[in-house]
Amino acid sequence: MTDVREMPRVQTYRGVPRARDVAALTEVQGFPCISVLLPTQPASMMTTNDRQSLKALVRTVADILEDHHVTARPHLMHRLEEMATLAARQPTDRGLALLLSSASSHTFVLPVAPAARAVVEPTFATRDLVRAMHATPPHMVLLVHGTCAHLYRTTGRSVMSVAAVDALGGAGNSWLPASDRADQPERTESFLRRVDEMLKWHRDEHPSPLILAGPPALLERLRATSRNLHRLAGTIEPPAIDDHVQLFAAAATQLDRYLAARRDDALNTLRDAVRTRPGDVTSGIEGCWAAIRQIHPGFLLVEEGYVSPGNVGGPGVGQRQDGSYPVHDLVDDLIERVIRRGGLLAFVEDGDLAEHGRVALVARRP
Repeated sequence: MTDVREMPRVQTYRGVPRARDVAALTEVQGFPCISVLLPTQPASMMTTNDRQSLKALVRTVADILEDHHVTARPHLMHRLEEMATLAARQPTDRGLALLLSSASSHTFVLPVAPAARAVVEPTFATRDLVRAMHATPPHMVLLVHGTCAHLYRTTGRSVMSVAAVDALGGAGNSWLPASDRADQPERTESFLRRVDEMLKWHRDEHPSPLILAGPPALLERLRATSRNLHRLAGTIEPPAIDDHVQLFAAAATQLDRYLAARRDDALNTLRDAVRTRPGDVTSGIEGCWAAIRQIHPGFLLVEEGYVSPGNVGGPGVGQRQDGSYPVHDLVDDLIERVIRRGGLLAFVEDGDLAEHGRVALVARRP
């Protein structure tokens, strides 16, 4: 019998889960995978009501494990209760996810609110993690002045300064100039090259959306020479750059516009595929599940509020006579399969895919 001390340690990620975290979790398979999801009130410590709701969900997990006669139930519940106790003492945002299996355990604080539920299945319920990552993805803000540049990485509500360059040749904090140094073009061009090198180094490691901030003339010169402005989400100009509170508020607005444009692009991609290669487009949850077994997925579009309970094939506790097992959301499992096979994903607003049965899959072009 497994010793409690051999159970995995909790891994806590503040803010939005990273893409590699979600990708790794979609690979975990084997009953029981425990997922506890809870909407929470943002607070410096979990509120009393949220603690009570969390305890109720933990009790639900205990009942499910008992119903399935899981022999490791005492050890799993000990670990889950430990995770819940730790989470209850921590700051909260809009949601919480506790994920536990015999091999791993993870606690995520989410910037979007999931539906409250306790799920015990052969895979984790990762949809809300993916949705959180898409709703407020980690992004970078590059603030450029005439003699210094500062690069920030934001995750959820947190902001971290990750690098800085100054025009005098050093790195680190620098004084803020009164102008964009347009009177010294050679020094400015050399400075911007070093800024671009800094940007490349960090974006190779974190290929996230980027927002530029600074005087218009300086940003124009950077955009003309830089090779590292992919996924540019917007620009911010004075006076918003003179105050950090205003700067990051403006950056959040730019990111919202960027994400809205990305959703529009996804819908346009679907419309174009329907018009030019209708044979590569599958609509509806049943059709998408049938297609995913036969095609290479290119793009999956899902309405944010669409949930479809059902049965999927494969090994697992609670199997039916036909070899399938019940899951709380076929959409969640479909998303995981698309991610595992290298497909892209877009969440759109409810009603956007009404003519496609709320979910559509576009095959990858050969």
